[in-house]
Amino acid sequence: MSEDSQELNLELSRTARLIRRHCDAFLRFDEHFQPVRYCRATDGRLIIPAMAAMQMAEELVLHVPDATDQSLQLMVTGEPFADHDPLGREADRWRIHFGEPEDLQWLALELDLGKREGLVFDGEALQEPHAFPEQEPALLRESQTEQEFIEQRVASLLGHVPEEARPVAADQHGLTVRVRLGTVRLEFDTPQHDPEPSAYLEAVRNLPETHHDELSN
Repeated sequence: MSEDSQELNLELSRTARLIRRHCDAFLRFDEHFQPVRYCRATDGRLIIPAMAAMQMAEELVLHVPDATDQSLQLMVTGEPFADHDPLGREADRWRIHFGEPEDLQWLALELDLGKREGLVFDGEALQEPHAFPEQEPALLRESQTEQEFIEQRVASLLGHVPEEARPVAADQHGLTVRVRLGTVRLEFDTPQHDPEPSAYLEAVRNLPETHHDELSN
């Protein structure tokens, strides 16, 4: 593999991690900008509550984490759905992350293309599905045994002791933890491909400590 290919793969991994790390973004729909909050669906799409105008827009661009030129820009295709649709389970997933939304309509955002720092990424490469969604509920229950350790890692990342720190997603890359004002991401050094609880908990116990001032986009 050439040095250019290695560098591109590294930037692809960094960009995918950026999407996992954040939950706040700005959605440009036609000529409008609106702050949104997303969670990742089990198939890798991004789930957001949506106004009707977002569902009808011809062009959707998600800016992560903010609407600046330095942000990651994701060209996306939105699939509208309602709570009673098969995708409604993903709306429940969003509620577990953030509570009740103001808008009760939904969009599942398919990643078509990503742009960041002059680089262009294939959307499919950034849209990573959950490797073991069926095992996730059990892994979240098991992670409660490491609650004190998880709170310590969250405190290091936030720079203060959180009022709330509840794991709400457990996948091959780490844990998403709900805190009072959103979510934070605790990432493994390397992906954990074994969903067996004891192996996964061992990976949780070895989560690296990340301090607030070490974070960057």
